[in-house]
Amino acid sequence: MSRQALIFALCGLAVVAALLSGTLFVTRKNHLELAGKVTSVRTLALDENSSLLIADFRVENPSDVQFVVKDITAKVTSPDGSQPEGNYVADRDAQRILDYYSTQIGSRQHPTMMVRDKINPHQNLDRMVAVRFDVPEAVLKGRKSVEVDLKDVDGTEAVLK
Repeated sequence: MSRQALIFALCGLAVVAALLSGTLFVTRKNHLELAGKVTSVRTLALDENSSLLIADFRVENPSDVQFVVKDITAKVTSPDGSQPEGNYVADRDAQRILDYYSTQIGSRQHPTMMVRDKINPHQNLDRMVAVRFDVPEAVLKGRKSVEVDLKDVDGTEAVLK
């Protein structure tokens, strides 16, 4: 290969690399992801074998794309390492429970995160979720961790710990 052809090939590779880098730089905020954490957890015994967990959390959408909630799940890591998954409690039922048991678990601090809620680009939200678990309250009180899992309609998943 001649020297001139080698120079043209290297210049072509440099132009392609510059175009690719520019495209990635311009679209860097189009990757949908959420950041956040669980800020507080409250528990309530419903009976000997079932409990309610209320998790307050803060979530931030640093991207330029809207996050639309499709599914909400929560799970705890119990002292023995198992991870029971809870059942989402509807907002009306959660409000009734919070009103009735306000002396034991306190009042509502944030609105409930619901399916079809939207988290706009660059928005911070404080929300809560109420979840019923088929385990005694002692398991929830002795938990190792709590995870709130939010799924977007496009498949993106965010796990808040």
